[in-house]
Amino acid sequence: MRTGVRSAVVAAVIGAALLLAGCAPTVALHPAPPHADDPACADVIVRLPDQLTGPSGQLPRRDTDAQSTAAWGDPTSVILSCGVRVPSATTLPCFAYDNTVFWLRQKDDARKVWHFTTFGRNPAVELTVSTKLSPGPILDQLNSKIDFFTPKNGHVCSSTEDTVTGDDLPSDATPTPTPSATPAG
Repeated sequence: MRTGVRSAVVAAVIGAALLLAGCAPTVALHPAPPHADDPACADVIVRLPDQLTGPSGQLPRRDTDAQSTAAWGDPTSVILSCGVRVPSATTLPCFAYDNTVFWLRQKDDARKVWHFTTFGRNPAVELTVSTKLSPGPILDQLNSKIDFFTPKNGHVCSSTEDTVTGDDLPSDATPTPTPSATPAG
């Protein structure tokens, strides 16, 4: 009987070790955005998907250590932060995604990421996407939740771009809200 108990304990320890080995570590995003305690951020965060679909498959949602944040992928490929500083007048390119949410776009070549920040919304949401991914499909999966749960503040982009990445459209193309692929970089 003692051997059976010992075997059960060993099996439980091995099982727990295997389970923990499959878990990705918590993504360090502390401190939280300055307005992370906005109730609209809670509405957004609790409705985010458990996984995003990327070009090479599913990006599982990961635990983060800061309020009103989310991360997907291992390694982390997408980060969402709700409650960031609400942008005011800017020279950053702006586009209306799916004709619902205005997004400011900025590429950080040094970190190899795109930064997208909502414009005309309180609270503001920032989405950081690896340049290895096409940001359009990621926005497809998150835009409606941000549109529904973050109230408009009346500000709109005065000039908008036609594509998510700012790539030039062919001269004979009809602009649509469909994003282009992310350029290599």
